[in-house]
Amino acid sequence: MIQDMKQTEEDLVNKRIEQETIRRQKDLLTKMLDAEKAERQQDEDAKRESKAGKDLPPSYPKMLEKFRLQQRNEQEILQKLPPDLNYYYKNKITDYFKLLNSAP
Repeated sequence: MIQDMKQTEEDLVNKRIEQETIRRQKDLLTKMLDAEKAERQQDEDAKRESKAGKDLPPSYPKMLEKFRLQQRNEQEILQKLPPDLNYYYKNKITDYFKLLNSAP
């Protein structure tokens, strides 16, 4: 098929459209249509029937709980900062934790 297509292309470029070129093009068209039909039939095969999805319980509550646990651990680490911090930074950290605890 590829060889026939190259030959047809060469005939078109050289402006040699003959009866053989037309016949070759019709054969190519027939082969392409047969291939398309075969592909369509393959898609309609009974083995390829779709099945309904399964209802699975959502996994996000477990992930959310894991995230919250990690967040609490990080907060504990930050609250155990050394006491030699500047007063300004201590206030900033306190405000930050208040903001975190007020968020849902």
